[in-house]
Amino acid sequence: MGITAIQDQASGLRRLFHPQGAALGWPVVHAISCPGRPAFVLPLVQALVHAWADQGFCLAWVDELPSQRREGWPWPCRVRFDLSQSMLDHVPLAASLSALDDRVWFSSARQMQRLVSDRGWPVSRRLLDSGVAFDALCLAVDPQSKRLWSVYGASVHHTVVVGAERHEIESALRWMTGVPTAGVASWRLLLVSAEASAPDHGWIPEAAAPLLGQPLEILGPVSASWKDPEIAADLAGLDAMRRVLLERLMQG
Repeated sequence: MGITAIQDQASGLRRLFHPQGAALGWPVVHAISCPGRPAFVLPLVQALVHAWADQGFCLAWVDELPSQRREGWPWPCRVRFDLSQSMLDHVPLAASLSALDDRVWFSSARQMQRLVSDRGWPVSRRLLDSGVAFDALCLAVDPQSKRLWSVYGASVHHTVVVGAERHEIESALRWMTGVPTAGVASWRLLLVSAEASAPDHGWIPEAAAPLLGQPLEILGPVSASWKDPEIAADLAGLDAMRRVLLERLMQG
């Protein structure tokens, strides 16, 4: 399929699933994080991006995780330049984007905290000048990064992956309230539990509302193990999380 056909198909899907984004013209930004185990999002985002692309979408896959927090998980391609270098106009945007196939482009963003302000166009806007009709930017978040969310887009939809136990959820909420929230348009918790039955989670939205200043959506719990020594050991659990996230993100 040629690039023109791909762009035409992606534009149609954008109008179908993201009518507001189509009017604005900027790709939607979805961030995925796991404060309790940062590297856990790496195989999840990789599976999610390719499954999303299989639906006909064009994706910019951005990865913030540095080598010391990757637990050995590799980058999907050779990385020449950090996305921050393009945002600072040190290199062209094309130099920090690598095409993995016709619908997925990858960029490493380990140094986005170098952008000390949100002045100028965010990444999602700059993608419009790339020559590719991107539908979405999917971000694997480094929970320790001090970057501003607004460097990625005018609004970021953030999903936090967390264990289903109360103390794990409370820890995630503390992290969510401890990071700059400007630019976060929505928060979701994706609950993960290795147990057959999980505790009641009806308390979460009410507890989170005053902390976040906006509603918190709960996804799951999904039956998966996130504490195995190997971050992608539970392939069935990884696929279950990928399916839950894809279904939700396809809703806009």
